[in-house]
Amino acid sequence: MVGLTSSNDDSHYTKFGLVIDISRGGLAFEHGLDQVPDQVLMGDFDVLDLFGLDGMRVPLLPFTIVYEQQVVPRRRREIKMNRCGLEFGRLSGVQEVALDMFLDYHIVRS
Repeated sequence: MVGLTSSNDDSHYTKFGLVIDISRGGLAFEHGLDQVPDQVLMGDFDVLDLFGLDGMRVPLLPFTIVYEQQVVPRRRREIKMNRCGLEFGRLSGVQEVALDMFLDYHIVRS
C-alpha cells in the first residue's frame, strides 16, 4: 500500500492506493477515481510512505508523477480506478537501504 502526503505537512495522508508494480526506480499504484481531486496530482503532494503486509514502513520517499490514467474496468459494475506511475526522487542513504530491504522482502521473484 502507498500513502501520499506533503513534505510541508506529513501529519496525514490524502491519497492511498494499492501498489501494482514496484522497483528501485519507482512504482505504479491504483486508486479510486472519486478519492482524489485533480489538483492533488498537479503537485500538492511530493512524498509518499510505503506500507508492507508485515507492518514494514518506508517513510517520506520523494517522487514525481510520470503518468495518471483511468483503468478500463473488467466488469460492468466495477469501481472506477486510476493507475498512477511515480518515479522516486533523490533518496538519502537511509532511504535507499530501507527501500532495498522493503523490495527484498516484498518482491516475488520468478
